[in-house]
Amino acid sequence: AGSTTSNGAASGKSVEGSNHAGDLPALDILRQGIDKCDREIIRLLNKRMKICQQIGQSKGRMLALEAKKKEIIGKTADKKDGPKQVYRPAREKLVFDKVSRINGGLPGPLTDIAVKAIYREVMSCSINLQQPTTIGYLGPTASSSHTAAVSRFGASMGYKPIESTFHS
Repeated sequence: AGSTTSNGAASGKSVEGSNHAGDLPALDILRQGIDKCDREIIRLLNKRMKICQQIGQSKGRMLALEAKKKEIIGKTADKKDGPKQVYRPAREKLVFDKVSRINGGLPGPLTDIAVKAIYREVMSCSINLQQPTTIGYLGPTASSSHTAAVSRFGASMGYKPIESTFHS
């Protein structure tokens, strides 16, 4: 084992914590394995996002058909006939519950909290691909309401500060 210096740092050891030259090829192989996993994750995320785009296009066609049908039968549009929301909290909960079940059934170190955080961003990107979305928040950037909004809706959404509607 290597000795330690006066500041507690190990001497004669690499950043990875080994001074054995034979360990470096093993680290390279492990890192190549991570690189391969990263490529597969990105490939699968892109595949998922293409499907999300198709869902968004399908929703758009359905809305256009609904509007055309109302026009044909002479119904007038009311406020409820506006654009349908892409963000569906109930659907999001179903996805979170599903990936939590999948994670629970597989061996591995990922916690449900970690899986939910990862999927928070996957869902954020998915929603924004279907329909670019801007979330309003009170206060300046990095305020508690801005931080809460990003935590709730993910980093892929647009964010815009809004002024208070209250006047003193």
